[in-house]
Amino acid sequence: MYDPVLVDDTGLTLSAWNGLPSALVAWLLDSVGTQGILDMTANLTDRAATVTTAVRYADSNGIQVVTGTLQGTLATEQRGANGFGYDEIFIPAGGNLTFTEMPSEQKSLVSHRRLAVDALRTEPELATAATPTSSAPTPKPAMPASMVPPVSAPGT
Repeated sequence: MYDPVLVDDTGLTLSAWNGLPSALVAWLLDSVGTQGILDMTANLTDRAATVTTAVRYADSNGIQVVTGTLQGTLATEQRGANGFGYDEIFIPAGGNLTFTEMPSEQKSLVSHRRLAVDALRTEPELATAATPTSSAPTPKPAMPASMVPPVSAPGT
């Protein structure tokens, strides 16, 4: 591997749908939009939903994968404007606002992507450099701080 690589993927799962659509949510949103998802789930009594982000970091030392998961519920109508993906229909547990209705600062504090990035920052292999042997040069930390994405980026 030549340069470090950081990628992520996010999925929305519905308990009543046995964990679907998961990572296929982007395809589903492209096909039917958030209103289409709401139409397909209109008669569900179990509206439990989970959003998960998996972050993968790879460099010459290997690959690390961490996740951030947030429980919540699926709203019964679109709420808020200028959201991203399913933000206007997902309500995090313990609250009554969809991601779109939250100020970006609040969303950044509770988001599944934030949880995943925080987990990545605490990975021992990434947080500190390995102890060098007497004949080896001092290794650089596996992940420079500049590679960690901001947690309050629009659309996250």
